[in-house]
Amino acid sequence: MRMRDTTIHGERIVELRKEMKINQEEMAKRIGMSKSQLSRIENGETKTLNSNLLIRLADEFDVSTDYILGRSNIQSRRNYDVSSLGLSEKAIQQLVTKRVNVQVVSCLLEHKTFPYLTRLIYTYFADITARGIQSSNDVLQFGYNLLANAELTDPKQKAERNRDLMAIRSQMHKPNEADLEEIKKVFLAILKDVKKDLNEQSEKQAAADREVIYRIQGEAMKLGPGNVDFNAIVEIVTGMIGDLTNLDAEGQQRLGEMFKEMANAAGAEQTRENGSEKRLTL
Repeated sequence: MRMRDTTIHGERIVELRKEMKINQEEMAKRIGMSKSQLSRIENGETKTLNSNLLIRLADEFDVSTDYILGRSNIQSRRNYDVSSLGLSEKAIQQLVTKRVNVQVVSCLLEHKTFPYLTRLIYTYFADITARGIQSSNDVLQFGYNLLANAELTDPKQKAERNRDLMAIRSQMHKPNEADLEEIKKVFLAILKDVKKDLNEQSEKQAAADREVIYRIQGEAMKLGPGNVDFNAIVEIVTGMIGDLTNLDAEGQQRLGEMFKEMANAAGAEQTRENGSEKRLTL
């Protein structure tokens, strides 16, 4: 069983420093240490970080301390001021109480075109484009009226005028019509991209699940038919999870105990249901 990697903080610091495009010397100055000290941390020679240094690093990179230590894969801090996001109190309540699907919201916010969509919607709310369209319509209407009121006697000229009038009319738009069409087009494109990404993620997860099942079956076969019981399966599963997540031995033991408690609870519930069915059939 693999123990937690105690040098992952070094890898994270290198990764974050390179994202900021800062060399070791400059970063060392920012956090108040020598370049050689920072180099030892990044190379994994320094196994632990003191709390003051950890906080300075988290502040410098604007990430959580748990992310630097490898205890979380989420960079964002948990203790940020929600009001700094600019959301209304009602919007925050909707998210916190999960009245809206937060997964859907996350997918939309992460899409590269979503900022453009928000600008389009803001323009629509502010009627910015609508005023421009109205001005254009006024000019077209003026030309339409001049052409419509022209006195023509030749049937051919009248037919041509009617076609011209129809062409002018087709170029006139209702206020906000263009905005709404662009908003719909962009929003539908985003939805299609998100759905495609979710389908790909689902397929990858299904493949990963199958791989785990195959590995469990393989490990169980190594034990032999007479040695495979529930406890053996729990040990195999927790060991695999430990390898995949760097879970230490104590964490694997607790996870195994949790699996057993869940199984016992499920078994007790099934026993109660079976008992109820038997009483009903008597």
